[in-house]
Amino acid sequence: MGGIDQNFDKALLYYRMGEEIDDPDALNNLGSMHYQGDALPLDHEKARHYFERAAAAGCAAAMNNLGRMYLDGEGGLKVDIGKGLTLLKRGAEAFDENAALKLKSIYRDGSYGQRKNNFEYVRWLWQAAYNGNAESYAVIGDLLAKGEIIKKQLERVRPLYQRALTGGAGYGAFCLGIDYCSGKCGPQDVDKGLRYLRQAADMGEDGAAEVADGIMRAMLEAAEEDE
Repeated sequence: MGGIDQNFDKALLYYRMGEEIDDPDALNNLGSMHYQGDALPLDHEKARHYFERAAAAGCAAAMNNLGRMYLDGEGGLKVDIGKGLTLLKRGAEAFDENAALKLKSIYRDGSYGQRKNNFEYVRWLWQAAYNGNAESYAVIGDLLAKGEIIKKQLERVRPLYQRALTGGAGYGAFCLGIDYCSGKCGPQDVDKGLRYLRQAADMGEDGAAEVADGIMRAMLEAAEEDE
């Protein structure tokens, strides 16, 4: 990232300096290193202590990490779904992307003893988008196109797909490609749709190249039949 080689030892040195002044991000990163066993011994209890300190100091990422530990009963904690959800919500509302994504999944799937709740699912999906998860904009676009969970609003679909793409989500390009080829949510433009599908493939989106090839084959077969 930023042209800097990964170096856990140097990172640890700076995080230790941050620990001395109770820097919340440094504390959270030390917890993550203990949690993953990167440059520090794998130790979930020590990780939890760092996450607790960081969360108390206002680190949203630490709220997410600690919340997940309560949900799963890790680091010497007893499972406490209420505390886990509270921490995740605090983290999401403080703009942690992963906390919002976790809440979205919980209420979509009905996990951790929670009922499936479409309102909460969409709420945290939007929060994930606001928090920086570009693909979530495209997922919201899908929901608006289908009109099953939330009211169908076709005029909003393509702008959301475009916003996902602008944020770097290949799924946004994939959805734009499919939509322009089908003309479901706006004027049909197959050439434009194919360009988006090729862009999605270049961005590593699984299946985009195959879909583009399938559309091209169908167009060629249709042209041959018309001759």
